[in-house]
Amino acid sequence: MPELKHLYLDYNGLTRTIPPRIWSLRKLQKLIVSNNKLTGDVVVDGFAAMSLTIIDVASNVLSGVIREVFGHLENLTDLLL
Repeated sequence: MPELKHLYLDYNGLTRTIPPRIWSLRKLQKLIVSNNKLTGDVVVDGFAAMSLTIIDVASNVLSGVIREVFGHLENLTDLLL
């Protein structure tokens, strides 16, 4: 899905981790996966989604550190953890 810009998967009862390949979508602008049951770390190895304006991963069961790469997102206006 190289042309994907907006991914809304909130309130779906999703479990497991956020698939690492999501972070490689270069044109992704909005990632909203809040209010699920996602676990684990917010993995950003191989991060290429530099067009992100909104990241909403709130109300899950995620753990780990906030990655430094989020500070390099020049267009990011909303980061909900």
